[in-house]
Amino acid sequence: MIAAQNLTNSHIALAVKTAVTAVLSIYAANLLHLPQGYWGAMSAIVVMQSEVGATVSASRDRLIGTAIACLTLLGGP
Repeated sequence: MIAAQNLTNSHIALAVKTAVTAVLSIYAANLLHLPQGYWGAMSAIVVMQSEVGATVSASRDRLIGTAIACLTLLGGP
């Protein structure tokens, strides 16, 4: 647990960016009438990093993993 005295502006900024990204992903899912749009928010929370490059890398890795899982399921019995 992070003690209040250890919170820095960068911690707060990352928390705000993560929250805004999660809300925007739910909003986009609702606009597009997608079922279970909360998964987009959960993915946004999981991949958000303190640096943009790390976020892009984590997003890419999750996308590749999801694609492999889909191909595996489609090629199954």
